[in-house]
Amino acid sequence: MPKQNKADYLARVEKAVAEGKLWRAKEILQGKIAAAPFDPALYERFGTVLLAMGDLVEAGKYLFLAGTNEPEYLDAKVLYLSRYARNGWQNLYGTFPSRAKLLDLSEYPEPVADELRRLGYPEDERRKLKAGQAATKPKTFKDRLLDILAISFVLFIVLCLFAGFVVIMRAIAGWVL
Repeated sequence: MPKQNKADYLARVEKAVAEGKLWRAKEILQGKIAAAPFDPALYERFGTVLLAMGDLVEAGKYLFLAGTNEPEYLDAKVLYLSRYARNGWQNLYGTFPSRAKLLDLSEYPEPVADELRRLGYPEDERRKLKAGQAATKPKTFKDRLLDILAISFVLFIVLCLFAGFVVIMRAIAGWVL
């Protein structure tokens, strides 16, 4: 089933590109990137769509993460790295999409891992990041729904307390006056 899903979204992307609807291809790929595990081929395709749209910095990010060394991608990658890599690995890493914030350099394509190493991405920092990510895992729909229900319940209780206070004050005022 996943193979069919992959072929389906790729077919929709290619159809949108062929029709000149780059914005639609971008939307499809953005959704896939947000939902799918890190996939260099997906990032490269997204980067090429962004490149065709003229968004060089964002295209450079995804083409860099794809780890490809195609000459036609060089300007975009250099622009992206010149903006974000000059302040260290934390700044560069912070620009990665959440699904591309991997903990082991071996999970990245070699050019990406090499650049992070060159910028000083240390082994002990990876352990801190792993501990931090485990503590701050993204909330699921169920978690968010429970948060909304809890907040709604608290607001209901506050409203009831306020209404009860008003009724009690009216009763006291009636006895006194």
